[in-house]
Amino acid sequence: MKIYLLIVILIIPFFLVGIGINFSFDNDELTNNAGVDYFEFDIMANATATGTRIGTGIVLIDYNINAFGQSVSNNNKLTVTKGTLLQNPVNSFYNVIQNDNQPARFAITFEYLGDDNGNQLLLGAQQLLHVKLEIADTQEYSGLSFNSSLMDGQQYYSNNTTKYDPVTANDVLDVPLPVTLSSFTTVYSNNQPIINWVTQSESNDIGWNIYRANSSNLGQASILNFNTIPGNGTTSEPSYYSFIDEYDVYENFTYWYWLESICGSGETEMFGPVSLTIPLDNNYIPEIPMETELNQNFPNPFNPSTSISFDIKENETGLLSIYNVKDNLL
Repeated sequence: MKIYLLIVILIIPFFLVGIGINFSFDNDELTNNAGVDYFEFDIMANATATGTRIGTGIVLIDYNINAFGQSVSNNNKLTVTKGTLLQNPVNSFYNVIQNDNQPARFAITFEYLGDDNGNQLLLGAQQLLHVKLEIADTQEYSGLSFNSSLMDGQQYYSNNTTKYDPVTANDVLDVPLPVTLSSFTTVYSNNQPIINWVTQSESNDIGWNIYRANSSNLGQASILNFNTIPGNGTTSEPSYYSFIDEYDVYENFTYWYWLESICGSGETEMFGPVSLTIPLDNNYIPEIPMETELNQNFPNPFNPSTSISFDIKENETGLLSIYNVKDNLL
């Protein structure tokens, strides 16, 4: 009996060895703040078995130097924040340190300071870190990948002695960067405003909306298109778009236009405004309407004002009455 007990005791440590850690990318998105484009993503981590608590470790990521520039940490182009996995446990905390390992590689060290009671590393992927990179060239691909050889042997349990083994970090995040708008113009042709725009590249772009206002205040703008104008998805080739504003415009009035790009993730990006002043036409002879007709108001909905146009046949008069939502005559 004693021999059998000895065998069991020797086998148990064997099965406790070999719990690994996996790293991956997730939730990548393109953002814009004050006219500056950013590429953001999460670094995820999970264990290959239950029962461990994550301690100190390091992530090293290679990237496309043409997309983001060199030495992104030293040049203040890199922002790293703690994910949900590194939110501070009781009586201890995680510290995050970033630096440039090479001109085209950055390192993020997550350091656990406390007793052996760090946060549990689960089987399902958890958000370890959130990374935000300023984009230098929007016509490039991101070219992000883990440098797994340098990460191997550097990931610890929260006792900061036992290592995760194996370390798997084979994920790649190589996607085109955001919609690059190279041209956004308006022109008045054949008595109609025409909006033209050109993109040099698009990333997961599902479509466009166009807004118009009587001032440069976006908050007063209304959407012009009834249906989303289809985008070209993901492409590094130029795309050309044109849209005719069929709402009424008036001579010597100035109108402002905005473009809204819609990403497949639901994120949107606004471009503009550009303005268009309707020219005076001294030779213009108004066409006599064939029908009496009340046209759609613009903008609709509106705040605080809207314009209503109407056509009246020759030698005919009419009365225009406006009611509010309570059916009261204004």
